[in-house]
Amino acid sequence: MTGAVFAFAGSPQSAGGGWGDHPSAMAWTNIYSSSQGATQILTVAGVGGGYAPIVATNSGSAALFYTHNGVSTAYAGPFNVSDGDTLGWWLLNLTTGAESGTIVVSSGAFTVSTFTYVIRGNNYF
Repeated sequence: MTGAVFAFAGSPQSAGGGWGDHPSAMAWTNIYSSSQGATQILTVAGVGGGYAPIVATNSGSAALFYTHNGVSTAYAGPFNVSDGDTLGWWLLNLTTGAESGTIVVSSGAFTVSTFTYVIRGNNYF
């Protein structure tokens, strides 16, 4: 094998473990709740093998969490998903006032989903 062919043959993309395409659009429900609220859990499709990065932006100040394959984690930045993974979102209001905002979920330049939330205050803080 030549150096170029050998390098490609050993790359993660050729083995199906590297970057895939972006996930297909996903339709999470808007959240209207008291103290905390969650979207439904959806199954990721459209990546086409390998994995794709997921990035979320939150225009409000409620704490954002995601549930990926059954494990809930505070959102702290991009993470990868693959076809067949499950993914949902939930938010927690840590104030006594109402919090609202828009979550935009993207993969590269592709917008996977946009949903809004309104979470009334949490009187336990």
